[in-house]
Amino acid sequence: MASRLALSGTSRAIIPLVTAAMFADATFYAVISPLLPHYRDALSLSHFEIAMLFAAHPAGTVLVALPAARLVNSHGPALAMTLGLVMLGVAAIVFGLVESYPVLVACRFVQGASAALVWCAGLARLQGVVAPERRGAALGLAGAAAGAGSLSGPAFAALSTLIGIPATLIALGGLGFVLALALYAVGEARGEHQVSAATARLRSFFTEDLLRPAGVILICGAVLGAVSTIAPLRLADLGAGVVVIAVAFVLSAIGEVLMSPTAGAFSDRVGRTLPIRLAFGAAIPLLFVIGFAGSIPVTTLAVALNGAVIAVLWPLGTAVLSDRAEQLGRPPAEVFAFGVVAWSFGLGAGSLFCGAVAGALGNGAGVAVLAAPCLLGLVLLGGDGPRDRTKFTSRLDPQTVNSVN
Repeated sequence: MASRLALSGTSRAIIPLVTAAMFADATFYAVISPLLPHYRDALSLSHFEIAMLFAAHPAGTVLVALPAARLVNSHGPALAMTLGLVMLGVAAIVFGLVESYPVLVACRFVQGASAALVWCAGLARLQGVVAPERRGAALGLAGAAAGAGSLSGPAFAALSTLIGIPATLIALGGLGFVLALALYAVGEARGEHQVSAATARLRSFFTEDLLRPAGVILICGAVLGAVSTIAPLRLADLGAGVVVIAVAFVLSAIGEVLMSPTAGAFSDRVGRTLPIRLAFGAAIPLLFVIGFAGSIPVTTLAVALNGAVIAVLWPLGTAVLSDRAEQLGRPPAEVFAFGVVAWSFGLGAGSLFCGAVAGALGNGAGVAVLAAPCLLGLVLLGGDGPRDRTKFTSRLDPQTVNSVN
């Protein structure tokens, strides 16, 4: 542990480069949504075809996550991350240059696959160079990078109205290539690549040690995906325009950028369980406010606060998976891949399920029903084992890492 506390020059370079790669991935993911109306009109796409175009990304992430873990285990996280960034660059450039629907869907799938490589390898790299007592803060920084990418994506989409979609996406693709080259030049830190056994079968992940933190990540993805889909409709029902809706989600992303590192660092001091419980507990009333408040300002504020609160569950749940990987002696890449699958599945399933509820019972009910998985999250944290509850000491020890299970 002492060797990881004193970071080498390579390690110091890896941390900002990895978070920059996560920022680039989140930016490209977020830039597509505002451009969907353009492609719908230009290619005369149906609602189903638009949904398929959007869903191709999480499909690529889910299908490639475990192969990405195998690549990290066998050839190291540096190579896997470089490959993911090159794929990201190619997908961005081709997406900007073509107007063929099958090719666009394929590009979205490749971008989802590149996200699996970037995140599995990037999280493994952070675990390899950051000491356990600072792991929550490092993963919070990764969450903040994703939040910043969510903010910059719409900005790049707006830029495309001035310089064109091809030029905008070519610039994003170039960023992917630059980061790939920089990470390749930096190389691996000493001890970062430890060749591991072949990645385990999927069923080996269905243990209590891993299912609980993965459940936290899945619920985080489900709530964020559903709120991103239904909350704009809810605000529109109240009479809010595009600008007000955009402000709500910009404030939500800013809150994510600010809260994720804070929550991660807090969990390094007091353990993972308490901040996860606080996040779930705060989200439940906010979801009811979003669903049933009759005021545009109140609903807008609730959307912004809910996004900031729920978003911290990703770094906190991932930190627990990181702790588990070390405690169980499992390769971190395969455990992080399990978390990536949980996140992507939750993102899609939450949006589809709550969309169906909203269609049957109204947009307010479609948002409020999300309180149920948040309550389930509190149940996940309340098991019978003594490790299910954070234990406070009379004096906080920064090297004490409590966990969810």
